[in-house]
Amino acid sequence: GVDHLDLYTPFVLDTLRAWGGDAFVPEDLAAEVSSRHGLQAPVEALRTILNRACKKDYLRREHGRFSRNPNKAIDVDLAPECQVIEREHRAAAKRFIEFARAHEVHLSNEEEALELILGFLEANEVSILVEPQARALAITADQQSTRELRTAALFIQDVLQSEPALADYIQRMLEGLVLQSALLLSDINFKKRQFRALEVFFDTNYLFRAVGLAPEPYVTAARDALAVLREANARTSVFVSTI
Repeated sequence: GVDHLDLYTPFVLDTLRAWGGDAFVPEDLAAEVSSRHGLQAPVEALRTILNRACKKDYLRREHGRFSRNPNKAIDVDLAPECQVIEREHRAAAKRFIEFARAHEVHLSNEEEALELILGFLEANEVSILVEPQARALAITADQQSTRELRTAALFIQDVLQSEPALADYIQRMLEGLVLQSALLLSDINFKKRQFRALEVFFDTNYLFRAVGLAPEPYVTAARDALAVLREANARTSVFVSTI
């Protein structure tokens, strides 16, 4: 199965592949992951991931320290994917600058344009995910605090309706922000948009984690997920057979 820690694993393996560190502890790796990917990974979560890497023979563990196994290469390299994402972001930013100019909004450069797009998506990801996208964007466009953000909302709405290639880029941006929220356990604002008539059923493994009968990283992830669902007005249930 896949759990919350598996979301971190590609970033950890990519860091290990590129990093020259040896005989290290999880705290050392946490600093490297932060430097390379901007992720503040919990040390205990990294410890669990490193133990899993040992089981897959990527690492050796001795006296509480981890070392690379020279006989098994780590083939996870995120650089090509990052380059693709950068190209997509630049394309979206350039198109947004043109769109904004047509709406008499001046954007200084691609960095400002991309910041507005990502800022809008991050602030409204729940609305866009919960509601049909066209309706969500129409509603949120009128709620933006600045002319620039309103233009960003209109731009995204226009792209999703009429520019399929760029729409794919925007969709991947949104997916990336959702993944970022999951990785960082970011607070999500459900005050304006909540689930309606959503019932979530938990299986046995999740229940064990939620009540504390599992290692700490799993317990934390399960309880955080439960808190988010409750805040979003989701109804949580279990089948009688599960209990």
